[in-house]
Amino acid sequence: MKISTILYHLDHGRLALPCFARDYVWNQTQARSLFISLYRGYPVGSLIFWTPAIAATDQQVELREHVPVELLLDGQQRVASIYSVARARSPHFSKDDKRALPPLYFHISDETFDFFKPGMKDDPCWIDLAAFFSHSQTAVGEFIEALHESPAGHARLSEYLPRLYQLSRILDRNIHVEYLPGDVQPDEAVEVYLVANGGGLRK
Repeated sequence: MKISTILYHLDHGRLALPCFARDYVWNQTQARSLFISLYRGYPVGSLIFWTPAIAATDQQVELREHVPVELLLDGQQRVASIYSVARARSPHFSKDDKRALPPLYFHISDETFDFFKPGMKDDPCWIDLAAFFSHSQTAVGEFIEALHESPAGHARLSEYLPRLYQLSRILDRNIHVEYLPGDVQPDEAVEVYLVANGGGLRK
């Protein structure tokens, strides 16, 4: 499934967490490493979805009844990290209304990722990923225009363009999804969750 499709499902409340899932626990280093892997085309693991016959989500009452809801049994930390960076907010299933992560930037010259620090906005080589992913075509045009105004950037434009394309392809990356049968009982789903996540139920 494309990452852009996963984000769409989250935007429209079609992907939720089971009531036994733990909260977001990843740190910034883990989230940054995930985006390095996505950019470089490295494997990022698979996800496990489950559409139970009996509702097992504490978000169910907040969702439109006619919308089929799939529960995320494995991949919560990765999905929440991607969503927080790309959408500049936490996913709907987060217990904290605040953004899970600060803005993540990409340096077009060094091909590195880092979270926002003072001075980044004054350097045209730093790209705000949330702004880039929200309107990548416009963002690419604005970035190229800024490079044209910089002698050093203009000289390396042919080098930067493939990197911009590679960055824009992150949301087109496919992540393999395993589907748990809908007739699986909740206690079995909990067991799958524990095995996949190495323990860590919601307290």
